[in-house]
Parts: sequence; C-alpha cells; structure tokens
Amino acid sequence: MTNKNLKKRFLEQYPESTRQNMEYVLFADIVKIMEEKKGKDLYEFNRDELLKLIGELNPSSYQAAATRLSFIRKYIKFAMINGYLTTGINFANLITPDNLKDVVNAYIIKLKYLTKEELKEIADGFDNAIDAVFVMLLYEGVKGESLSEIVNLRKKDIDFENRIIKLTDKNNTIRYKKISQETINMINEALEQDKYFVVVENRSLRFSRPMPSTDYVIRTVGNYVGPAKSRTLIARLRAAKKKIGNPYITPTSIWESGMINYAKKLKEKEG
Repeated sequence: MTNKNLKKRFLEQYPESTRQNMEYVLFADIVKIMEEKKGKDLYEFNRDELLKLIGELNPSSYQAAATRLSFIRKYIKFAMINGYLTTGINFANLITPDNLKDVVNAYIIKLKYLTKEELKEIADGFDNAIDAVFVMLLYEGVKGESLSEIVNLRKKDIDFENRIIKLTDKNNTIRYKKISQETINMINEALEQDKYFVVVENRSLRFSRPMPSTDYVIRTVGNYVGPAKSRTLIARLRAAKKKIGNPYITPTSIWESGMINYAKKLKEKEG
C-alpha cells in the first residue's frame, strides 16, 4: 500500500472508535488495488477516481457515501499539511451531494439487478427447491399479476420434454413459454419435495414440516392443498435477502433482471 505510514499517522489523531471506521476506508483492499494500479497514493486521486473508489466501497445509503468521502477528504488535507501533496487541490472538496447520490444509486442498481450467475448462486443457497424454482421462474420471465403465473403452475401444465410451460394469470389469461433445462430440473426437484426445511440461523436449528401431495409446483406447509399465496413467496424471499445480505432484491427486480439478460443476448445475437 502506498504511504502506509502516512495513513497510520493520520489515524493516530483520532480516538479508537473513530479510527476503526476510518481504517475500514483507508486500508480497504480496493484502495490498495486502485493505488497500485494507478501508481499513486489515495491523496493524489482526482475527482472521478475518488467517486469510483467510493462506489467500490459499497455505500448502501447517501449517509454511508458521505461518511466515506469525509474520511477521504480529511486524509487528503492531512497529506497537504504534511507536504505530501503540493498541488494545493483537495479533489474531495469538488464532489457534490448530487455526485454522491449518483454513486449510491449506481450501487443500488448493481445490487438490485442480477446476472444469471448471481441468480444461480442465490437459487443454490436456498434450503428448498420450491423456493429456488420461484426465483428461477421469475428470471425466466414468469410472473403475472400478484405472482399468479407462478402460484398457479401445476405439473399438468408442463411439457418436460420440450421445456414448454402453460401459464395462467390471475384473470385466467393463458400463455405458453419455453424455459431453460436448469429450471425444468429444478421444477422436478420441487415436485418431488415432500418436506419443507426450516433453518433458524442464530440458533443453528434445522427442522422440517410436511407439505401436501398436490401437483402444484409451489406449495405451502400443512394441509392446505390449493395454490400458495403470493405473500408466502414474498416472505420467503425476504428471509433469503437477509441471508445473502442484499436488501434490494424483489420479485420485480428479479423478473426485470431476466428481461435485461434476455435483451443483452438478443443484442449480442444481432451484433
């Protein structure tokens, strides 16, 4: 890391609680990587480089971005006072609140919209196939009003050989859609699942509850044999968001992610 001793001297001015928060920023891996790549210390970064760095530090809110900027501004000022920066320009002072808002919005969008690989990683992290198939169907473009196309999907609606599913919306509108083999495989797993596994992370507890034997792909626990409620699926996704640490994922953002991925493929195909 460039001028590691200078950063340590800067931190020594502050009480331990403040120092720890500043250290997280100044000694972050991304700071080291950017300094080495550009061949200069953080205090020499220009405005655009500082904005890029703040974005790479994953600010989940405007306040988080502003705090990171404040730490960096103070460090650059310290470097100037101690004769390390002779240009007389602290580029952190040229960053506006609107600039920070743009950085935060870009970070949120990055979390909100998923690549196929990120979606697959989330799906693999579920303890139940019926939860994994929910997000995979969303990514494939299956949704409907109040998730009706998903909760109404039954085994009889699936042509496993040709990978075509019959979808019924809330108003009984019917359409047909071809899906990936990965999602077909997950549907098979979901249909075979007869127990729903519940994991209580903070208690390291795992138990199962029986599910009814019906031909609905998405089922709920207990004796209820009808289609699952959309609120049940949303609650399951909410629990998953906490587990993966991404609060910005919603059924709509997953569905839109799939549409974006599809559009990119079309664009690539058309050159």
